Amino acid sequence: MAKIASVDKQSLLQYFVILILLRDAWCMFGNKLYRQKEVNYRQEEKKILDSVLGVDVYDKRIRPSGLNSTESATLVDVNIFIRSFSNIDDVKMVSVEVMDDDDDNDEIDILLQALSVASVKLNEDYPRISDLSRSYTFINDYGTCNFPHNIATNSPRNQDHSRGSWNHVEEILPHGQSGNFANTTHEYSFQITLRQQWNDGRLQFKNRLRGMEDKIRYLTMTDAAKVWMPDTFFRNEKIGRFHNILQSNLYVRVFPNGDVLYSIRVSLTCACSMHLALFPLDKQTCNLDVASYGWTMNDLIYRWKETNPVQMVANLSLPGGFKLDGFGNQNCDVKTATGAYSCLRVELTFARQLSFFIVTIYVPCFMIVVVSWFSFWIDHKAVPARVSLGVTTLLAMSTTQASINSSLPPVAYTKAIDVWSGVCVTFVFGALLEYALVNYASRSDAQRLAKQKEAKERELEHAAFSADRIEEGGFPMSMDPLMRRIEGAPMVPPGALLQPEIPVHRRHNRFFDYFRNIQFRAKMIDVISRVLFPVTFMFFNVIYWSYYLTQESETSKVK
Repeated sequence: MAKIASVDKQSLLQYFVILILLRDAWCMFGNKLYRQKEVNYRQEEKKILDSVLGVDVYDKRIRPSGLNSTESATLVDVNIFIRSFSNIDDVKMVSVEVMDDDDDNDEIDILLQALSVASVKLNEDYPRISDLSRSYTFINDYGTCNFPHNIATNSPRNQDHSRGSWNHVEEILPHGQSGNFANTTHEYSFQITLRQQWNDGRLQFKNRLRGMEDKIRYLTMTDAAKVWMPDTFFRNEKIGRFHNILQSNLYVRVFPNGDVLYSIRVSLTCACSMHLALFPLDKQTCNLDVASYGWTMNDLIYRWKETNPVQMVANLSLPGGFKLDGFGNQNCDVKTATGAYSCLRVELTFARQLSFFIVTIYVPCFMIVVVSWFSFWIDHKAVPARVSLGVTTLLAMSTTQASINSSLPPVAYTKAIDVWSGVCVTFVFGALLEYALVNYASRSDAQRLAKQKEAKERELEHAAFSADRIEEGGFPMSMDPLMRRIEGAPMVPPGALLQPEIPVHRRHNRFFDYFRNIQFRAKMIDVISRVLFPVTFMFFNVIYWSYYLTQESETSKVK
């Protein structure tokens, strides 16, 4: 029995070891044989892209057909996300001067700057100015710029009329002379993300997913050149650039139903027509026009995305003392000589922050005007004090106005700030003229006092002469009996023959009594000016602010 028990234990131990070895072997080899193979979804995406973008299957030169038929226009839904604003210019003076140089070894670096301003990139070597005999004119949004003949004809952009055109001009920059390029522009610079979505039925891959719908929702590409793209451009764009750090900031997403989403980040400098009649109380409406360059409305139509067509980044701040007053979107389809083109427009309304202008312009001008009124309380005989105060305030106001005009855009019409500064100068100049009138009135008062003093002295002399004659013998006896009878009669005071007047109680006006008691016209002019100038200036302020704050900017009226 003992032997049988030991044999059973050994057999059980052997069976247990064999089971452990079989389990390990299954874990190592058997699981791999029967386990389902993992799917490489990135590899599947590559296969789908190769199948739908093959050379024999897809031709990016052909426009996608419309939703209704192959002859329908391709519909492109647009969404614009505004990231930031870098600059808003009321005025930008662009000036480049091209000088002649007698040194044959010097290249025309200043001309290269002019070319960069005009957005013309050249790859050829630039000739020396001493070799130039003819020149060309490039016309674009900046204005007109003169360039040499060799550079203009060798430029790879000389046939591109999208930004401007080359016009031949004889001897614009003759040897030994210089040319200028200057213009005034209104523009704004900002950064946006442009998103466009359309349907291209040739890129559908629903039937190729085979149960991978949850894993492959769309295909992403970073090369936009592989699919058809709408020829979108910005109509009022002056300068634009793409962002390529660290990679190109764009992507193309292809959805199973054939929808294509194209997103790209760009920085733009766009022209903006600003009307500055209400400056600095104005609001400027600037546009961004998105349109097709070559496809007409029969081939391509732009539409705004139904929800949130224009989006703004949170906590957006604007430069140049502006704030975003509002934004909107609308269509701006345009007809030209080559056909009708679809166009979308983003409207951005910029309002100025008045705190800066009130602190730096309005308050200083107001203080200078008030200081000029202090001369009304200074005695008119203090000529040096009043003249120096009047001249100093006038010079200060003139300097302030000159500094204001130097920082403002030069326009041909009157601005609101021009009205304010002009009226302030007028009040300060009026205070100086007031003292000239006071000085003239004081001299007239002195002459009048002198005449009154002379007349009083003559009356005193005449009264003294009459008293002397009475003391010497009285009045001579007249030869007429009636006169002798009157002369001998007792003298009766004139007041004894008149009835006493009944006193009439009248209400006295202290204001008019004060002016009646003023004996000198010079002082009266000062007193009147103390009231007239402040009241008039206050009345002007009421009219000025009530008018300009209720006016609507011309750029807001013209849509």
